[in-house]
Amino acid sequence: MPTASPLFFAYLVSLLVPPLVLALDHFWLKRRLGLLRGFLISALGIFILISGTALLYDWHLHRVLAGFDLDGDGSFSGPEVSAEQSLALGRVANSLGRGLAPVLGGIFGLAWSGVFYAVVAIGH
Repeated sequence: MPTASPLFFAYLVSLLVPPLVLALDHFWLKRRLGLLRGFLISALGIFILISGTALLYDWHLHRVLAGFDLDGDGSFSGPEVSAEQSLALGRVANSLGRGLAPVLGGIFGLAWSGVFYAVVAIGH
């Protein structure tokens, strides 16, 4: 049974960033940020959350794969090759989602923060 990637959860959590920034500005900063700065901080926060999650998950997968390299030569041969090692290698090699995470995180951050703050601006 396949499990969800940590990036999936990063995208879900990133939905909370603009409302949290707005609440922080409203209750703690007494509306000193304003909508434009709140939008920019939210978009940047989403970008950092998604890109950072992708970077940490990639690092984790490489560490798991390195655990199968018994002689430390950077290649796999003989007893190092197993079904688990092949699975770990496949996870490292199939990295399209992790590779595109900064681009998609930036686009998603700008789009979601823009929509959120546009609705807030209309409501004021």
